[in-house]
Amino acid sequence: MQETIKKTWLSMSEARLRDTLNAKKMPSAIAGQLVARVQEMKAERRKARIKATTTANSWDALLESARLERQSIYVRKTQTKQQVPYDQRKWDALCAYETVISAVIERLAKVQRNGTHTPKQFVAFIKEETGRVIPNGGMHWVDYIKASDRQRIILMFDALPPPTRGKRKTPFVRRMTRPAHKAQVKVLSDRLAVEIAGAEREYEVTTDPEAQDRLNAQIQDMYRAQFILDNDPPAMLPLTWHGLLK
Repeated sequence: MQETIKKTWLSMSEARLRDTLNAKKMPSAIAGQLVARVQEMKAERRKARIKATTTANSWDALLESARLERQSIYVRKTQTKQQVPYDQRKWDALCAYETVISAVIERLAKVQRNGTHTPKQFVAFIKEETGRVIPNGGMHWVDYIKASDRQRIILMFDALPPPTRGKRKTPFVRRMTRPAHKAQVKVLSDRLAVEIAGAEREYEVTTDPEAQDRLNAQIQDMYRAQFILDNDPPAMLPLTWHGLLK
């Protein structure tokens, strides 16, 4: 096909594109091929946009939790400024913690904007590229904190005297908002439902008694995991359903 696909064609409806090609007195066979190719390209672009959006959305809960933790540090810094006597060590610990959180937010937000990796894919990418293993499948922003940064910040907070009022601040707690937790429960539940259906289909066509016993035990475990997800899911979910039974 000699004719080059023009960018303007990608914004046209199929009927308008056919009219445009007919106006150029293009042979109907070639015009048909061009229309078909343009439709394919538009479908590919739609698929890429959906994938990019889905990938980007997979980071929302994780980044939301990190930003909420950073917001809590802002509040504590404001309170610390107003305290008498002023506690410089507490201020320094809060500032250092804020810097670490901001750095991880910036790094992960950049991955989100690129739209190339979900958290799970990014964990695999990091391991392949650097050999570094991100714990817990990278499901929480705390998982991406360097061990040296974590230890340094924890030591700074541990060195502070007990607060006269309220609770001592504990850095790097794996908290998650209720909507974010609910969304992760749904993702894991949907994935488990697919695995249950696959195991049950395999069980139906299997004639080997040992395989049947293995599949039956696996299916029962899956239903136990599904019951936990439906009734009492843990605050921090495991990467796969197997972790629900530990």
